Amino acid sequence: MASLSRLFPAGYVFLSANGQEPVASGQVYFYTNNTTNLATVYTDAAGATPSSNPITLGSDGRLPNEVFTDLTLRVKLVSSAAAQIWQKDDVSSFNDGATLTALSASSGSSLIGHIASGTGAAARTVQAVLRDFINPISFGAVGDGSTDDTTALTNTINAASGKTIDLLGKTYKVTTTLSLLSDTHLRNGKITFATATDSDVLFEAYGSVGTQYTLTAAPTKGATSVAVSSATGLAAGDWCFLQSTDNFSSSDSSKKGEWVRVLSVSGLTINLEQKVRQTYATSYTMYKPTMLSNITLEGLTLTGNGYTGSAAQYALRAYLCRNVNIIRCNTDSFGYAAFSLETVINGNVTDCHSTRSNFTTGAAYGVSITGGCDGITVKGGRYAYHRHGVTVGGTFFTNFGITITGITTMACSDAGIDVHPNAMGVSITGNVVDCYCADATETGDGITAQGAGISIVGNHIRGWTRDGILAQPLSVAPAADDAWNISGNILSNPEGATGADGIVFSSEKGTGNAIRALVIANNSIEAESATTGRGLVIQNTTSGGPIRSISIVGNAMYVRDQAIAITAANLELIQDVAITGNTMQIVSSSVPVISLTSNADVSKYLSCVTIAGNVIRGGTYGISLSNAPTDINRGVNVIQGFATAATTGTFDVTDGTDHTT
Repeated sequence: MASLSRLFPAGYVFLSANGQEPVASGQVYFYTNNTTNLATVYTDAAGATPSSNPITLGSDGRLPNEVFTDLTLRVKLVSSAAAQIWQKDDVSSFNDGATLTALSASSGSSLIGHIASGTGAAARTVQAVLRDFINPISFGAVGDGSTDDTTALTNTINAASGKTIDLLGKTYKVTTTLSLLSDTHLRNGKITFATATDSDVLFEAYGSVGTQYTLTAAPTKGATSVAVSSATGLAAGDWCFLQSTDNFSSSDSSKKGEWVRVLSVSGLTINLEQKVRQTYATSYTMYKPTMLSNITLEGLTLTGNGYTGSAAQYALRAYLCRNVNIIRCNTDSFGYAAFSLETVINGNVTDCHSTRSNFTTGAAYGVSITGGCDGITVKGGRYAYHRHGVTVGGTFFTNFGITITGITTMACSDAGIDVHPNAMGVSITGNVVDCYCADATETGDGITAQGAGISIVGNHIRGWTRDGILAQPLSVAPAADDAWNISGNILSNPEGATGADGIVFSSEKGTGNAIRALVIANNSIEAESATTGRGLVIQNTTSGGPIRSISIVGNAMYVRDQAIAITAANLELIQDVAITGNTMQIVSSSVPVISLTSNADVSKYLSCVTIAGNVIRGGTYGISLSNAPTDINRGVNVIQGFATAATTGTFDVTDGTDHTT
C-alpha cells in the first residue's frame, strides 16, 4: 500500500460548535464521502494498523491516535451523549506541510482566529490578542536577575506605543537609565539597579520646558486671563506654567510658580480654566511645556545600589509630566529618593513601600514632591529608614493641592512627613508617624509643615524627639490663603530627653504677614516621658507676623511641662484666642499649666483671650499671665493640684468662680 496522508495528528482537539470548549469524551466518525458507510482509516502512514471507527476522544477533547487515509471522507463529531455537533464532507488530509510551516513562522499567530466569549465579541487573530501586552522576553531579555537586560527593556519601552509592558514576574538587571515615554505602563516584575552608578536614575520621565511666552501684564491673584505678546501655538486645553522670581518664602528664597490651563484664546488674551492663585510682580513669564503624560508603574519591586556613602540613586524621576501613577511598587536602597515628582501635574503614589535611602545626608526621601507640582496624592503604603518618608518642597515654585493620607512612616532620621515653605493647600490626614529609629540619631519632628493653608488631621505620632507636630508658617502667602487646622491627632511617648513638645505653632512669616484663622482641636497629647516638654505652644518669633482668631478646643494633654504656652515674642499681635473645653495635667510643679506671655515692651501684643470650661491640674499655677497681656477673660474652670495658686496675673474680666483645690 502506498504511503497514506495524515488526516489528523494525535492530540488534535475537537471543539464544540461555538469553537470555545473541547468536546470531552465525544466521538469522531469517518464515512465514505457523502454517505453513511463507515470507512477504514489507519493509525500509521503504512496502513498496517486500522484505527477504531468511531474514535472516542479523551476527557480533554483530544484525539488519542493519529488518523491516516488515502480517501476523501465525511467526518462527523458527536458529544458523549451521541448528539451530533457537526458533520463535514470532502475532508481529505491534514495539511501538515505548508500549514505547519506557515503556523511555525513568526507571523503564524496571525493565521489563527480568536473570539472572546460573550455577546458582541469580535473576531480577532491570536496575534492581535497577544499584542495587547508586550514583554521584554520578546525583545531578547533573559529575566534571570544577572544578565544585563538594559537594551531589551529599552527596546520594549520604545516599542510599546501605549500597550502595557508585562514583566512576567521575572527579575531583570538594568545598568543604565531607562527613559520612559508617554503612555508607558510597566507592571508585574522586579528590577535590580544595584550595579549602576551612585547618582543614576532607574526610570526617567522627562518633559521639556517647551515654548516661552512673554506676558505683557503682571498676572494677579484671582485673574481669569493673562495677556501675551504672541499667542502662536496656544490652544484650548493646553497646560502652561506661570512663574516669576518673586519669593514665596524669604526663608529659603523659594519662588512663585503654578500650573494653569487654557480655556480659550482670544487674540492676545489667554482665558484660563481656573483663576490665578498668586500675584506675580518680578520677571514673570509663561511656558507651554512639552510634557510626557500617562506614566504608570504598577506592581514593581525595584532595588538600588545602596543607602550609605555616596549612594544617591532615584527609582523614578518625573519632570514636566502629567498623570503619573505609581501603584503597589516596592523599593529598597535608592540613596536619594524612591519616587521624585518635579513640576508634575496630577500624580498618585498609592500603596507603595519604600525602604532605606541615604538618611545620613541632607536629601534622602521615600517620595519627593518639588518644583511646582499640582494635584499630587500619596496614599497608603509604608516608608521606612529615610530622612523624610514624604517631603514637599524644593526652592523652585509653589506646590499646590497635595494630599498625604493613610501612609505609615517609620524610623526616619528627621520628620516622617515634611512640608517646606513653598506649598499651599496641603492635607495631611490619617497617617501613622513612628519616629523610633535605631540605625541613626533621630533629631527631628513627627510632622513638619512650613507652607500655607495646611490641614493636619487624624494622624498618630509616636516617639518624636523634638516636636510631635511643628507648624512653622514661613511663606509670604496672604492671610486669606493661610488658615490652619490641626485636629484629632494622637501624639504619644516622645523619646526626646529635653524639649520634646507636642504641637508647636510658630509663625515666622515675617512682619505684617498674618495668620488669620487657626484651629487646634480634639488632639490627644501624652508627653510625660520627656525630661522637658510642653503640650501646645503658640508663638510668633522675632521674625514672625500676627496670629489672629485662634480656637483651642477639646484637647486632652498629660505632659511634663506647660500644657498651653502662648507667647507674643514679636511686636506683632497674637489676638482673639479662645481656650475652652480642654483637659490638662502636667507633671512639673515648677511651671504653670497655662502660660500667656506678652511682649516685654508692649503688653497689648497678646490680647483678647478667653479661658473657660477647662479642667486644669498641676503646676505652680493653673493659669499664669506674664508681662500684662490685655483683655483677658477668665470664665469658670476647674483648677486643681497647683503648688502656689490657681492663677497669677491680672484678668480684665472674670465670669464666675473657678473650682479650685
